[in-house]
Amino acid sequence: MKYLYSLTLAILLALSAINISGAAVKPQTGGSTAAFGTPIPSEGKETEKITATTPEPAPTAVPAESGEVFNTAGDGTLVVRVVESPEIDTKLTFCAVIISAIAVVISAISLWVSAKLQIRHNRDEVRPVVAIHLDVSNMSVKIKNHGVGPALFEKMIWKNVKNGASADTLEKLLSKEWQKLNLKTPFYIYTKPFAGNLNDPDILAPQEELYFVKGDGVGQPLSQDDKRKLGETFRDVEVQIIYTDLYRKNRWILTKNLTWIAN
Repeated sequence: MKYLYSLTLAILLALSAINISGAAVKPQTGGSTAAFGTPIPSEGKETEKITATTPEPAPTAVPAESGEVFNTAGDGTLVVRVVESPEIDTKLTFCAVIISAIAVVISAISLWVSAKLQIRHNRDEVRPVVAIHLDVSNMSVKIKNHGVGPALFEKMIWKNVKNGASADTLEKLLSKEWQKLNLKTPFYIYTKPFAGNLNDPDILAPQEELYFVKGDGVGQPLSQDDKRKLGETFRDVEVQIIYTDLYRKNRWILTKNLTWIAN
């Protein structure tokens, strides 16, 4: 038993020595082989550098488009570089300029049309509407502005269409006829002429009225006989009035025959 223990211990020591000897072995020079069958370069020769080359992956086939350049980086990465085409850029710039010019023209036309419509609207808002009214109850002749803007009179002509006589007031036209009437009751007569001076025009405000003749204008009404006589003087008499609006852009001519009163 003692010898068996000694033998076992000796075997273990031997194995340990073998392992230690194998770990301390260094590569030897001068031979074509080395321990454990690994090739060792011979002494006096340069050691060759062995580099394992990894094959580069083939780039994915991408169809080349206009304006793009494809390159491959060192690590096989596909690099895409966009190149702007000068021709395309010039066309886009030209088209942008044309579109901008058209937009400016359209805007200018729109503003012009809007301004014209606004001016027309403003004129219509202040348009005068003058009418001549005849009244046999009091033997009156008057004009009235039924519009919303003032009427500027340029000219007013009273004339006898039968004999061709004319005057700028009704009083001047019929003064001789009225003197022959010898009426018992006086009546109102408007004697101011409408000169139509541009610096100081005759103006009739909205809803304002003006009498040229009024039978009971002095407080005493005319008798039926006097009304008949006065009405006869209006036979064949016609009045023509020319007036404009506040802007002096529109002109209207109003014509009225007074024979209706005589009848």
